[in-house]
Amino acid sequence: MKNWILALLLLSILPSVAFADGVALTSLHASEVQSSPFWGLPSAEQDRMQGLLDQTLPDPTNCWGAALYAAGFIERPRPAAKAELLYFLNSKACRKLGPEESVQAGDIASIYHPTDGIYHSYIILNSSRIFQKASPEENDVPGVRTVFDEFQQDLDIRSGCKYSTSTCNWGIVNYRCDAKKIEDVKSENAKVDVAFKTRIRYLIAALKSELESDASKAAVNEAFKQVIQAVLGHLNSTSSDRTRNLVSEGDGVGEFLIVFTKYSDQLVGTDELAGKLNSENLNAFDKFAEQIEAIEDSTPKKVEDFSPGAL
Repeated sequence: MKNWILALLLLSILPSVAFADGVALTSLHASEVQSSPFWGLPSAEQDRMQGLLDQTLPDPTNCWGAALYAAGFIERPRPAAKAELLYFLNSKACRKLGPEESVQAGDIASIYHPTDGIYHSYIILNSSRIFQKASPEENDVPGVRTVFDEFQQDLDIRSGCKYSTSTCNWGIVNYRCDAKKIEDVKSENAKVDVAFKTRIRYLIAALKSELESDASKAAVNEAFKQVIQAVLGHLNSTSSDRTRNLVSEGDGVGEFLIVFTKYSDQLVGTDELAGKLNSENLNAFDKFAEQIEAIEDSTPKKVEDFSPGAL
């Protein structure tokens, strides 16, 4: 079975706290930040970031999930797809900043690559500090980072290519979002596919209950089958495109991945013990993984291809 979940949604491609081609970030712990690093941000956004600062999160969360939560698009930190982040950035709440526009506190920035598209996202605090979760590893805590001193004067953090040879090797794309309209977008998204969201929460809770009680292989497979069939069915619904379907079931997918990761030894197995999932469910999960990966691969790769947003 593919171990894609660690490489795709639960691991940002960006290695821990390093930018591409030598531009690195260093951590600042809360004790080193004498005054609030979040000044200039709406109070609710400040509270969300302050609540995450240097805290070990109970669930695996990648950079996109942390950024979406910090900005206010989702209710809690969780795994998120970059397609989900880009969908929200393309909403009426946000607009893409041009290469001539300076960043300001609260802007959502992403590093992109011509092959992989965006591979890391974070929140701008000022011209030298950002808020991010570098990876979903449990020991990697959300925090304030600063560009290394030797790069502070030379690194242009506005939108555009930042390093190129014959083509652009990597660059940055920035978005500015309106807090009030973020609430509107979140509220509107909550009203989409309500029946599915209610059902998937119920099914995931049932699966989690079976796993917590160390239920039989047959019981676990039946509960897992109900979840994976519901997720695949919704993802491939013809009512809207797959990216929109992914966004509308984002909380459900996130919770599913959290449960899958937490109970992976029981589901998939270890070197010593066989997992409980049968081949049918393993193949269905691989199909789900492939579809998510296809959605991720379809996202923009060049700064000019990123949506302008609708703010």
